[in-house]
This record gives sequence, C-alpha cells and structure tokens, in this order.
Amino acid sequence: MIASFGSRGVYAYDLDGGLKWKKSFGKFEMRLGFGEGTAPVLHGDVLILNFDHQGDDFIVALDKATGRELA
Repeated sequence: MIASFGSRGVYAYDLDGGLKWKKSFGKFEMRLGFGEGTAPVLHGDVLILNFDHQGDDFIVALDKATGRELA
C-alpha cells in the first residue's frame, strides 16, 4: 500500500501496517496555498510521481518495493 502526501513524503506499508519505506522530496512552493500535486501512478513495479509547483517541477520514478529512485 502506498500513500503520497506531497511535501510530507511518500510512504509504503505492508498489509500488516508496517512501514516498508518512505521518501521525502522537500518543501514545495504553492501559489495561494492550493494543493501540492496529483495522485501517484503505479505502472508494473514503478511508482511515478509528478511534482508541479511554483518551484522547479519534476517527475520521479521509484521502485515500488524499495523506494529507490530509478534513472
């Protein structure tokens, strides 16, 4: 199970509620305090996250099992 909370991070849990991994991408700059992004996309074993904010925008791909950033 994977939960994304924008600048608060991305967290992966097993089905017993144990934390498998977590990853933070720093604080985002929001215009007028509106939301921080979109839902993560899972494609096979790859978790894709789009971070669109007032700072430098980026897309990141993570291994869903480990949270390791993929090239």
